[in-house]
Amino acid sequence: MTLEAPHREIGDYDLGRFALSYARNGERRTLALADVPRIACVRGEDEFFARIDADNWGRSVVVDAYNDMQAAVAREVKEGRRDQALQRLRKFKEEAATMNAHVNSAPVAEQLREADRLEAEVSQAFEGADQAGKQNALSKAANAQAVDARRAGAKR
Repeated sequence: MTLEAPHREIGDYDLGRFALSYARNGERRTLALADVPRIACVRGEDEFFARIDADNWGRSVVVDAYNDMQAAVAREVKEGRRDQALQRLRKFKEEAATMNAHVNSAPVAEQLREADRLEAEVSQAFEGADQAGKQNALSKAANAQAVDARRAGAKR
């Protein structure tokens, strides 16, 4: 889906109602957003950063972005692609750290420290003896963590 939003005039804009219709087991279903999403066209960076909902942004980084990255890193490690795994990790860290310099989210700062630990684990998996075994173990563990973190409360 691609949305076109006003961007020439300063102000807040409703994006309209959204609904997704699909069939599951022959039954037609519809999901709809309760609220109308909004977008703001602002004067500059200061106003942009002032309008960020730090809690929601932090949650999106910690839950969605980090776990997407971790699953992608797990796939790269499984395939023996060290450089690509590290590149994905570093891109996540750079983007999150750049934004967090303005937002100052403690959960994101902690997630960045976790990303540093994961980066060290990826590097170590490609060093020394039994690299294939270390890569396999790391890939499985990172993928499991990514899946589990997205299903809050699913594991006991």
